[in-house]
Amino acid sequence: METALNLTRLFMSRGADYGDITEDLYAAAVRRIGDRWSKEDASMLEINIGVSTLIRTDIALRASLKEPRKRNKASAFFGSFTGQAHTLGLTLATGYFRQNGWYVQYCPATTPDQFIATVSDGAPDIVGMTAASGSDIDVVQDVIDDLRKLPFQPRVIVGGSSDHLACLKADAVASRLDMALLAGHRLTR
Repeated sequence: METALNLTRLFMSRGADYGDITEDLYAAAVRRIGDRWSKEDASMLEINIGVSTLIRTDIALRASLKEPRKRNKASAFFGSFTGQAHTLGLTLATGYFRQNGWYVQYCPATTPDQFIATVSDGAPDIVGMTAASGSDIDVVQDVIDDLRKLPFQPRVIVGGSSDHLACLKADAVASRLDMALLAGHRLTR
């Protein structure tokens, strides 16, 4: 943890802001962790320690930052579904959007029905999900179809590492946090 915090502080001392750190440092760490897992080059314990360290470092960084001066009036709901294994990007997206003035609610590991009910109750402008594997695609598309039936029609952004993201009927697909934020701004105009 101390090494990760020191590296984060070094980036900040060189002028990096929260977006730079999450996109360039944390996202690279997530990809490396994922690659090591895919290649079976790390144990489950090592992967969990890496992910936990990254989450704790992100929490510590956000706690040290000032609230954004300008609040965006837009709101976002980010969530994942029970059984999804790769949701660290959603955690980082939550912090990234908040740091950029968005009102964000994050609900990990819900059922699709709970997800739709929470979105329906909160009526956010943007709904964000992730699809890291082919098995996530069907669930995410079913949820998108259900979101399209809501009376207020939230815009949907999907991120993740699945090769099948382009086939989803989402309003935007983003492979980077800065792309997701730009899509969010574009979709809420």
